[in-house]
Amino acid sequence: MLVISEKIYTLYIKVIIILLIIIIIMASIEPSFLLRRIMEMNKVMFIVNPASGNGKTKRAWVDIERGLHNKGLEYEVQYTSEPLDAVKLTQSAILDGFDCIAAVGGDGTINEVLNGFYINKQKINETTLLTAIPMGTGSDLSRVIGFRKGIEAIRGIWKASSIISCDVVEASFKGWNGKEESRYFINIADIGLGSETIMRVNKNSKSLGVFMSFLAGTVSALIRYKNRDIKVTVDGLEVYEGSSSMVAVANGKYFGGGMMIAPNAEIADGLLDVVILKDFNKKELICSLPLVYKGNHVGHSKVSICRGREILIQSNDQLFLEMDGETPGSADVYFRVIPADIRVLV
Repeated sequence: MLVISEKIYTLYIKVIIILLIIIIIMASIEPSFLLRRIMEMNKVMFIVNPASGNGKTKRAWVDIERGLHNKGLEYEVQYTSEPLDAVKLTQSAILDGFDCIAAVGGDGTINEVLNGFYINKQKINETTLLTAIPMGTGSDLSRVIGFRKGIEAIRGIWKASSIISCDVVEASFKGWNGKEESRYFINIADIGLGSETIMRVNKNSKSLGVFMSFLAGTVSALIRYKNRDIKVTVDGLEVYEGSSSMVAVANGKYFGGGMMIAPNAEIADGLLDVVILKDFNKKELICSLPLVYKGNHVGHSKVSICRGREILIQSNDQLFLEMDGETPGSADVYFRVIPADIRVLV
């Protein structure tokens, strides 16, 4: 019996040694090589919003798709024609077994595609990848995540440099129909001046370009905007009650076409940065506007910043909600972060 036990023990040691050798070999292989092998098997769906970027997406996509044909890559394309089309198209694509969904458009298009990863507050498939070819006016999410542009993005989809896990934020709010709704976002949501700016930018022509479109929208909103009374609760504790110009709930750093509203926000730390602009007057807002582009507003005496996992913003006034370039409803709004809930290809 002792001899048999020794043989078994020797075999066990050999198996352990072989496994260790395999682990060492796998660790020495270049990660991008492994990713490329995985990505070569991907079935990719492109969700294209031809109207985004004031129509430039429609023109740019012609050249991008020509590059796809020339490379003989496997893919399919669906085009949006009305609001929330990208949500339904994404849901269908994931249910049909596509491994990667690529949003082609602005932040709003990417946001709709993200929301298509869920049905009844449940992820459809945990392994499906999200990526994007940013073409819109703001492209703030591209600044945060680092999406490639144009043909470089196409190369990245089939020869991935990295896959990252990002936090997702669920927002529950009052929809335009008066009923409670829920939507998801990756970057930033805000109520107050920021949301009214986005509504004006989306309503008007964006032919002026990114910077001037958002600057014109901001100035137009500033002229008409009045501060509102709000209450902000973070992780069950009331952090502010009073008059406010704006509150941003940030998973990422940028909004408004490059304004660094939350300089310390990270998309994968499981926390939300809450930036409260208190009772600014119009002169103070105008003087502070240039500071926001560099994140230097955070030292202002009327700016308060805190962090948490669950945020509640309440108001008796009508306050519009904006998230990732879309305006789906109004306050009261409840936010909760879902750590590392989406896999993003960059």
